[in-house]
Amino acid sequence: MTVSALRLTIPAAAMLVLVGCEPPAEVAPVDPAMKMAQMEDACKQAAATNFGQSPDNVFVYPAQENAGYYTVPGQYPPRSPVATGFICSFDDTGALTSVTLS
Repeated sequence: MTVSALRLTIPAAAMLVLVGCEPPAEVAPVDPAMKMAQMEDACKQAAATNFGQSPDNVFVYPAQENAGYYTVPGQYPPRSPVATGFICSFDDTGALTSVTLS
C-alpha cells in the first residue's frame, strides 16, 4: 500500500465510524405541575413515616413556591378540627429538606 492510499484509507475509516453517531437526545423540561404533585406525594409519605401515621391518615395541601424553594403544608388526621399541622420544605430542585410541625 502506498502512502497516498494510506492517507485515503484513514479518513474513510473515520467517516465510517462517525456515520453511526447521533446527536445527544434533548432532555424534556420538567412540567412544574408534575414536579409539585411529586413533592406533595413525597411530603405525605415523609410525614406519615416521621409522625407514625398511615399515609391514608395524612392530608397535604397543594405545594407552594416561595422565593426559589417550595413548601407543602399538611395535617393529620385529615379534616379534623383538632389536627396536628406540619410543613414539608423542598429546595429549588424539588428535593425534600425537612418535615416540621407547625
